[in-house]
Amino acid sequence: MDYQLRVNLYVGRNIPPADETGTSDPFVLVRSYGQVTQSSICYTTINPGWYETLTLNVSLPEFKEDGVPSGMSLVVYDDDDGKRDLIGRSWVEFKPYFHYFKLTTGEHMGDIFEIIFGKPKWLNILYDATGDICGKILAGYALIKAEDADKIPIENLYPDCFKETLHLFCIGLRDIDTDNLKAKIASVAFDISGDDYDPIQTSKQKIAECGININKYLSIKIDIPRNRQLCTIIDIFVYEHSHSGEQKLLGVGTIEMSEFIDKYIFEVAKQANPNILTV
Repeated sequence: MDYQLRVNLYVGRNIPPADETGTSDPFVLVRSYGQVTQSSICYTTINPGWYETLTLNVSLPEFKEDGVPSGMSLVVYDDDDGKRDLIGRSWVEFKPYFHYFKLTTGEHMGDIFEIIFGKPKWLNILYDATGDICGKILAGYALIKAEDADKIPIENLYPDCFKETLHLFCIGLRDIDTDNLKAKIASVAFDISGDDYDPIQTSKQKIAECGININKYLSIKIDIPRNRQLCTIIDIFVYEHSHSGEQKLLGVGTIEMSEFIDKYIFEVAKQANPNILTV
């Protein structure tokens, strides 16, 4: 039977660094029944946000309990100046979970369509050679009968957000292993997952007694998704700088914002309703 396959690709988490900067330029290649398509490239990140729907026209056998499983592979690559380096892959089996979708707007408003729907799930990315987990991606799918595909609009996957100013105070670095460092000069860069802005980097500081004092206040305007699964992540990169201006990655860290956001949303709700109870 002929379907339009819609792959809803949301975000990736903990994608391994593939570049000297400590980041990757990840994209996803989707294959199903001989058809191939790919996502856009998210540059210089280890926690990409795609928020896009990929479409393929596929012909699938009839769904039977004892039939051959059908599905799709999602292969994650790092873009290396037009070349692609494999990061890992995941397999999604199509399940006959039928969903009845009613259009509420447009020319076909009120019409009901039967689709096969796979809810968004976190999928581990496995590296072929070792089977090691190399991060994860959040993705779902829908199979729509070919004759109905033009009638059902593609949804906007970008999450409902509230805009806030993120205030960061970077105090310094401690316990730096200086045995293999030459210039002993370091800096820190902060990058917000899923956005298109360049990382914010502190000034270079001389390492003294295995640490540096930065004492820098940073103010960043960000979109914060209300969906906890899509919550903002701050990537932190520490670099050593040579006297010639080159920088070398020393380490990578992350700050999960979900816990802080939960507290923030509760405080906002509490201000609106002082009688709210803490559970």
